Amino acid sequence: TQKIQWAFLAMAIFLFFSYMTCPAAMGGAGQIEIRIIFLPWLFLLLFVANYDFNVTTKNIVSGLAVVITFSIIAIRWKPVMQISDEVASVMSCENKIANNSIIGTIHTNDYGNQNQFQPDNSMMHITDYLGAVKGKQQLILQNYEADLNYFAMQWQPGYNPHESIDGLYQGNYPPHGDFSKYESQTGKKVNYVYVLGPGNSTVSLSNYVGIDTQYNAQQQMLGILYKRL
Repeated sequence: TQKIQWAFLAMAIFLFFSYMTCPAAMGGAGQIEIRIIFLPWLFLLLFVANYDFNVTTKNIVSGLAVVITFSIIAIRWKPVMQISDEVASVMSCENKIANNSIIGTIHTNDYGNQNQFQPDNSMMHITDYLGAVKGKQQLILQNYEADLNYFAMQWQPGYNPHESIDGLYQGNYPPHGDFSKYESQTGKKVNYVYVLGPGNSTVSLSNYVGIDTQYNAQQQMLGILYKRL
């Protein structure tokens, strides 16, 4: 039992080192490093569970845990609230999108305006919420999960936008592709396009007109909603 206990500690140290040295990278399951960080604490709990700490040590560890937790909350609270306001601003355009629409999304910036969030691409899935508005049935073309054979919802044959729109996947900068290819493939119009971020894009929007622009509290442009002519 004691050998297993120290093996848990060794694994916790190894996994924490792996997290600290892992490059910011994308894998088949998404961002790798933000998943690795959960593992060291799991093995550390297994190590602690097999150790007979005295009352004083337990109190010290518990106190440190409380201090660390509230310190992290204090550091992150302001940017979390700021990015929450940015998300609310982006979502404010949903009342200009008709029900039963097909919405294309173009991400020129997945980081938002908060530098604290750059490592984990916090803005990456914000436009997906346009397809989750209560009382509306919307189709978001960016849904890459529906490409995966283990995902609950799958694109029907001939309707997968990632087969017709090259470069539609998030993380391709600058974004590129042609929504008219999807329209030719399916015979359906892409009713709206939302462009997130002020960055560059090579996607043609000649058939669209901007109808709504979102800003943050500092009047920095967050995104523009386009409607098909």
